[in-house]
Amino acid sequence: MISKVIGLVTRLLDAEKAGVMLFDKEKNELVLQKPAFTSQDDEVINAYRVPFGGEGNAMRVYTTGEPYISNDSVRDSRLLNKFVLMFPAKNTITVPLEVGNRRIGVLHVNDKRNGNFTLQDLEILTFLTSHLAIFIENAILYERENKQANVLNELNAKIIIHQKRLEKMMSIHNQLIEQVLNGEGMLSITKTLANLVESAIVVEDQQYHLVHSTEPIEENNYSVRNLLDQKQDLKSKLRNGQIVKIEPYVYQGEERAFIIAPIGSGRNLMGYLSLIKVLKENSKDLDKVAIKQGAMVLALELMKDKIKFEVESRYRVEFLDDLFSCTLCNAEQIIQRADFFNYDLKQPSRVVLININGSGNWEGTLNDEQDYSDLQKNLVTCSHKLLPTSFVVGKGNTLKLLVPCRGKSKQEELILKLNEIRDQITELHQGKKVAIGVGSECCGPENFQKSYKQAVKTLTIASILGKWNQVVFCEELGVYGLLFEINNSDLLREFVLEKLGPLLEYDQKRNSSLVETLRQYLKTNGSLKDAAEALAIHVGTLKYRIGRIQEILKIDLKQTENHFDLQLAISACRIVKSDL
Repeated sequence: MISKVIGLVTRLLDAEKAGVMLFDKEKNELVLQKPAFTSQDDEVINAYRVPFGGEGNAMRVYTTGEPYISNDSVRDSRLLNKFVLMFPAKNTITVPLEVGNRRIGVLHVNDKRNGNFTLQDLEILTFLTSHLAIFIENAILYERENKQANVLNELNAKIIIHQKRLEKMMSIHNQLIEQVLNGEGMLSITKTLANLVESAIVVEDQQYHLVHSTEPIEENNYSVRNLLDQKQDLKSKLRNGQIVKIEPYVYQGEERAFIIAPIGSGRNLMGYLSLIKVLKENSKDLDKVAIKQGAMVLALELMKDKIKFEVESRYRVEFLDDLFSCTLCNAEQIIQRADFFNYDLKQPSRVVLININGSGNWEGTLNDEQDYSDLQKNLVTCSHKLLPTSFVVGKGNTLKLLVPCRGKSKQEELILKLNEIRDQITELHQGKKVAIGVGSECCGPENFQKSYKQAVKTLTIASILGKWNQVVFCEELGVYGLLFEINNSDLLREFVLEKLGPLLEYDQKRNSSLVETLRQYLKTNGSLKDAAEALAIHVGTLKYRIGRIQEILKIDLKQTENHFDLQLAISACRIVKSDL
């Protein structure tokens, strides 16, 4: 537009160059327009500005409306020398650009090819500018409208993109919520989310164990645990409910974005949802919203499962308590409740108690709440996995099981499975002791109370005898089981002191082990060789100790009738040892 005006006036006035200056109301100055004086240099043209009220020919013509001719531009004091030097000119003619009574700028024409500018040139230019000013203003308005139209088009395009994103977000939200309401489970939710965001999805639990993955993934390479080990600051962000993003992240040989959202937060943190996606600038916001929605839905699903598990666990605990206490006198009613849990009370079973405690007291509890929660969860998980047909109830740090068991082969299989559970638990919870007590085989609801009491007794005696990390059946208790049933502990204590009192006192004062020596001697039926091997001492040393025992107790160990009383007293001593 400006170039057309310049071309017209330079042809009509036979001039070499021209320039248009328009008044910028916002900046309150005259501004040279491009192109100007045969120049296209933005930096030079932008420097040609005259503030309103400033000096110079251009501002004077603009403010007064009077045109001006100078045929000696270099020496003319009305012209600003810096602009004359910027665009060298030998002569100049300047006229105002007016639309009606409004001035919109000025027009400079420089360097007439033949001679000087005349009044006739001024008349021609003045006549032209009345029309050119309207043309220029209309062109400016047209260009401004085009710019506004472009801005509106761009804004509309952004609105459409934003609307599509919102629709996509709503679609993600609605589909995920619908799956939760339909009870389709975590696997289905994870797959749906992966399809919606077109990326790999990984779900891990609170202990960073892989729960679900939409692609085959090596757990060790892409676990949140590894990322947290490398970037410690991420742990607190995730615990506070923040979404974290790591990019670029190398996945299967390609650079990807790794976005992690916590499932829950703080003390209610239940796991982690990870999204592994090809880097795309236009999908960043959508990916974050999608993973946030996915984490919320998975938290809802996990909470639903947790509530379901807690309610079912409560019913299971109540049922087992009633079964073991014989609260339900109606056998049919008990069987019906067992059927509800898909367990047949008519099949031969054993009651098994598994207890974990670092202190050695099977009725103790754990102090750390998280340790307690993890312990119970791991106990139940291991038992369900290894004994899938059993009825499992976790209560405190003790697990109660009803295990189908018929015949010797079943018992041997049970021992293997229980040992496997023990190994897994001791590996997961270092430093904890495991005690496993097994009641007698029972069949029919009326017999489970007896098997349970036997399991309790077995577990208690196992802890007294120090049989931690062992599977102990009630049938293995022998005389200990009989002694445990004696309710009068004073009677047992008197019997122990009568038979072993002096020897116990001797051991205590001299920190010796004559009682243990006597136990091994009696256990091997008086065989000096076998007893010495069991005690890891020389036969001569054993003979000396036996002699001292006979002197202290004033008995003759060659008389075998003394053996039974002494063996019974030693067994009773282990039962009532804390009372001595």
